[in-house]
Amino acid sequence: MRLDLLCRTNAVCTFQLLNYKPKSSGQEFFYANNKRLFYVLPGLVALILLIGLFLPSSFHVERSIVINMPVDSVFKQVNDFNNYAQWNPWLALDPEARTQVSEPSFGAGSQWSWEGEIIGKGQLTRLEVETNKSIRSKLIFDDNEDNPSYHYWKFETAAEGTTVTWGM
Repeated sequence: MRLDLLCRTNAVCTFQLLNYKPKSSGQEFFYANNKRLFYVLPGLVALILLIGLFLPSSFHVERSIVINMPVDSVFKQVNDFNNYAQWNPWLALDPEARTQVSEPSFGAGSQWSWEGEIIGKGQLTRLEVETNKSIRSKLIFDDNEDNPSYHYWKFETAAEGTTVTWGM
């Protein structure tokens, strides 16, 4: 209990006895001042889990470009792994990366592997090749055989040259 002097005006002051609680322990202080945190944090976790239930379990990305060259020239450039170093943007990110190309370097069954400090380690294997039409490949990162990605190339004749579509 504490005795306080309360002054309502300059002339009238009274004494009032107030209930006074001694300072609580650090643990009680933490819980009292962070009570909202204990309600908000589990709510946010639950919300994130709930949103995750409605997200798709797969994705699809596709990009196209028209190249002013005949289909057979563009197809040969993409199909042969020996040409990858000339145009592959990942190798530009890590010029010191080591690459290895199988023999033969083109067609179904051909492989291209890489290992670099920036781009990591991986392997690209041609699964299906339909000359001047399409290429389907399997992509493995960091020796993770259990979780491969698949991507494809499509080649179509266009008035301006060749429409090349890459997707995964």
